[in-house]
Amino acid sequence: MSKNLRILHAPINSAGQAYLISRAQRKLGFKSDVIVFYETVLDYQSDKNLHLDKMPILIRELVMLWTFLGCLFRYDVFHFHCGLSFLPYYLDVPILKLFGKTVIMEYWGSDCIQTDIKGGLYRQLSPETLKEIFPKLDNNERRQKIKKITGLADAVVVGGYSLEPYVPQSITIEKAIDLEKFPFVGVSQTTKPVIAHAPTNQKIKGTAIIVEAIEKLKADGFDFEFVLIENKPNKEAREMFEKADIIIDQILVGDYGTFATETMAIGKPVVCWIEDDFAQKYYSDCPIVRADAKNIYQKLKELIEKPEWREELSRLGSEYAKRRHDSSVIAKEFIELYGKVSSK
Repeated sequence: MSKNLRILHAPINSAGQAYLISRAQRKLGFKSDVIVFYETVLDYQSDKNLHLDKMPILIRELVMLWTFLGCLFRYDVFHFHCGLSFLPYYLDVPILKLFGKTVIMEYWGSDCIQTDIKGGLYRQLSPETLKEIFPKLDNNERRQKIKKITGLADAVVVGGYSLEPYVPQSITIEKAIDLEKFPFVGVSQTTKPVIAHAPTNQKIKGTAIIVEAIEKLKADGFDFEFVLIENKPNKEAREMFEKADIIIDQILVGDYGTFATETMAIGKPVVCWIEDDFAQKYYSDCPIVRADAKNIYQKLKELIEKPEWREELSRLGSEYAKRRHDSSVIAKEFIELYGKVSSK
């Protein structure tokens, strides 16, 4: 594809993914920018932030329209994220298509799930728990929006195989990480390993069950240190991860996320639940230690007792992250997708 291709990522930078992909596309020689409506609390980078959250509603609508019109002739590919485009009801997408633009919509997780579909991420969580986590979610309304954009866009993408049940006809392109920011650290050979767990949401991550297993291991005489990382600045949290010998991501969700990928990249053995069907079909080469509520105690026990296994997982995890999630690899997959769907 021509290096003259101009790519815009908008309007949400979920988990920093839009910016990561955009920078990798720039390194490949393409013009690629990120414009966001507003920034999340984690303050991920973008090229332009409209700060719509600080504007009255009428001004907000005008700014969205003006930004859309300003971008119409500046870009060839409009790569939207999180089920949103510039204008309400996807009014901008038919206009983009009329002018020959390529339109991609990408979903990342909470932006596409439907709590009454049990075949994806959250099949282990009860309907009551899901309703508590997503109290305002209207499943039918979300399905209609996904159906609408699927009919309008050139392609609809999800950032993980476990999201496919929520977005029919979607293409999976996995999450990206900037490997330069996650150099290999590895693990120690200590007989007293450090186990770390960093829940963003304790109910989703299964923290109570994890802590129960930790307490039982201590009561049974196993020698290790446990660190629960919550509400820490990114720099401090990163330092704590780097000192760990075992990372517990989650034991309830059916897939692994960006955190597991980043910690594998730096050479940390990761404990995380992945549903059987996803693991067998897509992740046969994934070195994550799969654990659920039934076997988390046993898996941690084995990792504590076997430093040589931790060493092996450290190497395999780093290699896997490079092979499957390097942002340059992901950026190339998107460039290929743009060319494929635009030539239809």
